Amino acid sequence: MFDFKFGVDLSNFFGYPEVSFNQKNKKHETEKDNRKECSSTADFKTHNKAKSVCMDGNEYTSGGLYTFSEELRYCVARNGIGVVEALNTYTFLSANLQNFMPTIPPDQHVVLFEQFQLAQHLNGKDTTYFVDQYPLPIHGWDSFLTELQRHPGIVCTYHFGAYQLINYLLIKAKMRFALLVAGEVKAKWHRRFPHLLTALQKAEEDGYFELLDANDRSSLRRLYARLAQGFLLLIYTDGLEGIHTRKREDLQSVSFLGQHIVVPKGAAQLSYTFGLPIHPLLALRRKEHIALITGERIEPDEGVLKKSYIQETTHRLFHFLEPYLHHWPEQWTNWPHIHGMLAEVGTLLNGNKWDGDPPEDSTAYGIYCLEDRYFLLRKHDYMSFVLEKEDFEMLFDSWHRKH
Repeated sequence: MFDFKFGVDLSNFFGYPEVSFNQKNKKHETEKDNRKECSSTADFKTHNKAKSVCMDGNEYTSGGLYTFSEELRYCVARNGIGVVEALNTYTFLSANLQNFMPTIPPDQHVVLFEQFQLAQHLNGKDTTYFVDQYPLPIHGWDSFLTELQRHPGIVCTYHFGAYQLINYLLIKAKMRFALLVAGEVKAKWHRRFPHLLTALQKAEEDGYFELLDANDRSSLRRLYARLAQGFLLLIYTDGLEGIHTRKREDLQSVSFLGQHIVVPKGAAQLSYTFGLPIHPLLALRRKEHIALITGERIEPDEGVLKKSYIQETTHRLFHFLEPYLHHWPEQWTNWPHIHGMLAEVGTLLNGNKWDGDPPEDSTAYGIYCLEDRYFLLRKHDYMSFVLEKEDFEMLFDSWHRKH
């Protein structure tokens, strides 16, 4: 019977096939010793280079060396998450790839999951260098800094690539800025990014940083004061926290990767209200450096209607991200959660009782667990079905364990 304890034998759970996510010629072969912890700057550079996935737009492979059980174990040791969370992450990542990126064959989802988990590990390692010198070259920062100094306003970035670096770079440049995040994000940072919080707290003590809770109405007054003092504002445009608790008037519907999602419109709204330019930015992790990619500056024209500006600007911010997701999907942190932006999904995940024999198609369905409740997920429409523990264990054995 299946047991979620870490010591369970999952020895042949999902062998990795060799795959390619595009049609170019070079291959980045993975070696087992690349799994080691990055205990030094040299290790970090080697680790980043050897395991960078599509970092230069080239074909990448999973050399067939690992089983999914090993990946679950590495998730626990490397990213500080449990086996259940890792399994749930894979199930929803696969479902969301199927709906938002249908050109990626389902049998390649497990390889992308491996690379996605490595990207999360590298994100955590990034922040350990925030008190010192970052070990990789960062391309594009000087020109972007000049742009910010000439046109101070709102930096709209994404949970993509080396996404925490913008905090480090602003702190190093002693640029005064406020970071707008949900309160629950800060709680997660305590666990995953303690070095980042240390750097931010030091900057706050020095008077050129303030952390604001996006869900706290009182933060708006402090934000207005900071903007009036010339602070920059940093927003993670694709933040998911609080989507389903926000009022409808705080959300904007946009087309994204062939789906219609609802997203916060705060960045566009603040830009319009204060007449501030928006600077789209993402930090693409390449094989031997970090490339800061900037989008065209967005600012309200005189006479433009507020509703039109917010709608068009929000669309442009998400459209800017799309091509990088097509080429480097593993670098986006939101894949296991993007269904939360689909307005109709909430009711589907409540869970109906599954009638009949469990399905045999593991590409069309997935399984996940919430505490002591077990579910079957129909991926194409996110419909969940409650399973008995015995059926859950049977599906796990049938789909994910080779005998």
